[in-house]
Amino acid sequence: MSIDIPALDLLPDVPLSPDAVGQFESEEGICRAVPVEIKSTNSTGFEPPHVDDIILATQREVLYVTRSPGNGWEIEHSEEYEVEDQLTDTIESVTEVAEHQLS
Repeated sequence: MSIDIPALDLLPDVPLSPDAVGQFESEEGICRAVPVEIKSTNSTGFEPPHVDDIILATQREVLYVTRSPGNGWEIEHSEEYEVEDQLTDTIESVTEVAEHQLS
């Protein structure tokens, strides 16, 4: 997939904290940025406070991006939406895809 999202170039090639992910909402072209939280088998039930999987929403589509060490952040899945009212539903749909791929 060859979508030019400037914020992808700004993401450092390291896992990010949820707070760091949220800061990308202020980048040009990104209207929502949320970490993908995946349940694990550790005692707390969740992965450590850093993520390699993020949902980014632009004005026209929602992207599931994942970090591959050494290769940086790559788009794994995307879905377009037409009106702002569809944004939340599209984010939920892309998040389900991400969670399914990671489970």
